[in-house]
Amino acid sequence: QGDHRAAYSIRKYIRTGALESLATMLRRFGVQNSGVVYEATEGLSKSKRNSKGRIPKKMFPIVVLRSRTISALVNTLKGHVGKLKAGWMPGARKLGVSAPAWISKHGTPGSIQDESKRLGNPHITVSNNSNFGPQVEFRIVQYALKKREGSMQKQLEALVKAEAAKL
Repeated sequence: QGDHRAAYSIRKYIRTGALESLATMLRRFGVQNSGVVYEATEGLSKSKRNSKGRIPKKMFPIVVLRSRTISALVNTLKGHVGKLKAGWMPGARKLGVSAPAWISKHGTPGSIQDESKRLGNPHITVSNNSNFGPQVEFRIVQYALKKREGSMQKQLEALVKAEAAKL
């Protein structure tokens, strides 16, 4: 009798959209949760993240009624991986650095200004113009610049050697 009443209440809460009541009922039955939703969405995923973009470990799971939407959301979010790093690709390519496909598949804007042959003040300016967050991923650029620094050192040594030979 009690199971039938609970099942009836669950169906009623879902049918009427009383998802907060359903979440409370589930907690009474020992199912810890942070709420009940019909579908997993990007907005829901973003709303549960902290300032570092992580979902806190102590947060209870959210009950998703249409479970197929979870795998669809996961696939969508996986598709976003690498977009921020992709903004560095124009600079990385020009400096001779390749990147994995999960980065290079995105067409995120970026630029490079190569003034490495400029006498007196050689420099390279690499810009990431992506719109995917204020935090910027520098590791790929640092690697590229380190590689370019070695090339510039060799060029400089060759220039000095050539000038010394003229004397």
